[in-house]
Amino acid sequence: MLGTTLGLALGAKRSALVFRAENAHRVPHTTRGWYFYHKSKNYCTMLGAAREGVRSGVRVAGWVGGFVLAGGAVGEVLGPLGGGVVAGLSIAGVFSWINRFSYGMAVTTAKRGLFFGLLFGAGEETIGYIGRKKKEIEDQRELEETSR
Repeated sequence: MLGTTLGLALGAKRSALVFRAENAHRVPHTTRGWYFYHKSKNYCTMLGAAREGVRSGVRVAGWVGGFVLAGGAVGEVLGPLGGGVVAGLSIAGVFSWINRFSYGMAVTTAKRGLFFGLLFGAGEETIGYIGRKKKEIEDQRELEETSR
C-alpha cells in the first residue's frame, strides 16, 4: 500500500513534467486550446501515476515478501530476534548488490537493515511474550475455577 501510494505521487509528478517538456514547443494560444492541453496533460499524468504506482507497489511488495520469508525461515531455527536480524541483513545485502552500491553506501544499508531487523524481531518477540502471558493467565484462572 505504501509503495503504491509513493509510486502514484512520484509517477504523477514525473509524467506531468515529461508532458510539459514534450509539448513545450507547441503552447496553445486559445482558451479552447488550453482546455484541451490541460485535459491531455491530466490524462497523461493519471496514466503515468498508475503505471508507476503499480510498478513501485510490486517492487516494495517483493522486498517485503523476501524479508518476511527470510525472517520466517531463519526464525524457525534462531528464534524471532535472530530471524529478524538475518532477514534485515540479507535483504540489505541483496538490495545493495542489485543496485551496485558503493562500499560506504552498502555499509549504511546494512546498518539500516540490522536496525529494522532488530526492531522487527523484537516486536515479534514481544507479541509472542504477551500471547504466552495471556494464555498463562487464562490457564491459571481456569485452574482456579475448576478447583473450587
